[in-house]
Amino acid sequence: MDKPKYNNRPIASIEALSKALQITIDELLKLAKDVDKYFILNKPQPKANGSTRQTFDTMPVLKEIHGRILRHILYKVYYPNYLQGSIKDEEHPRDYITDCAKHTNQRIVFSEDISDFFPSIKSKYVFRMWKFLFNFPEDVADILTKLTTYKGFVPQGAKTSSYIANLIFWETEPLIFEELAKRDFDYSRFVDDINCSTNRYINNNEKKYITSLLYKMMYGVGVKPNRKKRKVMTNSNRMVVHNINVNWRKPTLSQKERNNIRAAVKQCEIIAEYDRLSEEYLKLYNSTSGRVAKMARLHKAQANKYRDRLRQISPFNKSKSSKSSWGFRVKLNQFFCPVSSLNHVI
Repeated sequence: MDKPKYNNRPIASIEALSKALQITIDELLKLAKDVDKYFILNKPQPKANGSTRQTFDTMPVLKEIHGRILRHILYKVYYPNYLQGSIKDEEHPRDYITDCAKHTNQRIVFSEDISDFFPSIKSKYVFRMWKFLFNFPEDVADILTKLTTYKGFVPQGAKTSSYIANLIFWETEPLIFEELAKRDFDYSRFVDDINCSTNRYINNNEKKYITSLLYKMMYGVGVKPNRKKRKVMTNSNRMVVHNINVNWRKPTLSQKERNNIRAAVKQCEIIAEYDRLSEEYLKLYNSTSGRVAKMARLHKAQANKYRDRLRQISPFNKSKSSKSSWGFRVKLNQFFCPVSSLNHVI
């Protein structure tokens, strides 16, 4: 069965954990006891549905401990390929586009979203993960649970949180993957987005059965599906995963998105005629470059043309020589100022 597996020997004691995390036992116990004090609440981010997303940062001491938990424990886990999000894997890189590629050119695609995933993952399930998946003794599992949760839940934004989110279904997800594979379904999960697809016809009873499997997995660890985001798509219409088209053999951006990227490049070219020094232009240029980079993964030839155009209008570096900066300021003044004002400046 294709399931997560911890490849190292279990950490058998608090002393062994303190050595792995390079911290004294007293410091480790104190940090675990007062861990909530070391989390920093970021400014809430608005979501499309009108609610907000609360993310967290951590103080340096806890950030470093989280980094060591990653390096010495969570990076040592085998993550099945159906887990596609936020996993460091140099041999088989994973992201939202590789996730999309798993569901291209299919007859039907199911898409499920987990509602408020991170804050819904409670510490008791994190403890169970450390104890039974990693085979750590209770005292070690308890400390690791305290170090990686905030007020009893998994805080989104902490270094360890996405890995915990990937492992939280460790008991049931392999069984569901296997069951769906028997039915000729491809299954994948990108953190809180679940997709499964098949190239054969299925009836309503089978649709209900598959949905019940996925919901049972979620409810088993206390999280809930976001029923408003549930989609059952067929190839007679546009099918999308992570806002990427999957109707064809390769993932593609929608024509609308490609047109918008082209328009953004043109906007950069227009503004670059008179302003390549401002923060506003730098922000627009970087945003457009990022969108072109995304396009390059899916439409390489078209993206390369846009990259060449952007190279010709890259923002000026404010640290260039005073001569070039002066020449550029004169050019800006010519554009914005009346001739009398420009003559006075010169």
